[in-house]
Amino acid sequence: MMVSTLTANLCLATGSILHIVVYFVPFVAIPSDVYIAMTGGAKIALALIPNVAMWWGVKVIGTQEGSGEGAQFTNLFDRIDESDPISMGVVWIMMIVDIFVYGFITWYIDSVKPGPFGVAQKWYFLFTVSNDKTCQASRISTISLI
Repeated sequence: MMVSTLTANLCLATGSILHIVVYFVPFVAIPSDVYIAMTGGAKIALALIPNVAMWWGVKVIGTQEGSGEGAQFTNLFDRIDESDPISMGVVWIMMIVDIFVYGFITWYIDSVKPGPFGVAQKWYFLFTVSNDKTCQASRISTISLI
């Protein structure tokens, strides 16, 4: 029992430290001069990484708070710089896209590797024809006969 608690706590601590370290990677890997030179498409593509999107959100909030207007719903899609397409609204949209992308990846991995309980799907199950319609049709005809 203690081993499982120790393992869970160790995983929690390791995951937390890893998240904090990875959160600061965009700050170190993408300095200001590189950020300014990047195209809008590259910035939006990099925002698919949740930590990059969060970091750019912090950057937008810091710039808006530093200018004295603050981050509000009225300036949600206002650019902090005319040449920069990143605004707080774009960051929010990218975080919502991240939710769906990583949710899909999680669902797929959970379907292929369900763990000790559950039936594993083949890795290509997304591309196979499902038999759910025939199963539903037989259930409906069975129910109507009763």
